[in-house]
Amino acid sequence: MELTTYNPQKGRLETLEVELTAENTTWFEYSGKGRAASVSAITDFGGGLLIKTLDHSYPIWLYDIST
Repeated sequence: MELTTYNPQKGRLETLEVELTAENTTWFEYSGKGRAASVSAITDFGGGLLIKTLDHSYPIWLYDIST
């Protein structure tokens, strides 16, 4: 599926072809006690992480980050 994401490394929006499956995605349940910007899913994608929140913002794609 095509997904518009925010790429903070480039500072812009990008459209990615992402397959969200049980093998590459961890979903989090909303308890009703959290904030609207709580994480709803984290997907292993393209050598990085695609992080989706419960609000209406774009998912963030983080990649090529080392500590």
